[in-house]
Amino acid sequence: LVIGVSLSGRTHTEFKERVDSPEELAKDIVSFANADGGQLVIGVAADRSIVGVTDRHAVNREVAAVATYCVPPVGFHQHVVAAGTEEGSVVVIGVPKSDLRPHHTPRGAFYVRTTRGPREASGRTLFQMLRGWEIRFDDETPLLHLTVADLDLDAYDHYLDQTRPLALSIDRQR
Repeated sequence: LVIGVSLSGRTHTEFKERVDSPEELAKDIVSFANADGGQLVIGVAADRSIVGVTDRHAVNREVAAVATYCVPPVGFHQHVVAAGTEEGSVVVIGVPKSDLRPHHTPRGAFYVRTTRGPREASGRTLFQMLRGWEIRFDDETPLLHLTVADLDLDAYDHYLDQTRPLALSIDRQR
């Protein structure tokens, strides 16, 4: 753990001595999910010294509650590392890059991860995330493995009757 704490960078790892507030925790979780993923290490001070957490179960419950209340909920995994300190253990929360981006905090704020930590996402960044989804409407979704025999031709004929433009007579002799 000591080697990992000393070598990890800011883009994919955030160190916290403790969970200060649910909103700050949500900001970190959402920023990882909206970017390339990462890990939140709780029980490590800003100077990277291991201080541990005294109640790892309370930390686990708080992380689960906050991740569930993000919109859409953020997937994560967590594990506890015995830090070898009298203060307690270190809780590592892994947040993968999400396929359901963009996520926002329960208060409606969108964040992404940068080398300086979480930052509020701009409208352009949100647009790029949404564009990356390749959003399709129901009538644009390919239905693989279907054939013409799977179509309800009576319903299709009825649809065409209702949506066909009116036939216009054109006088071509003018």
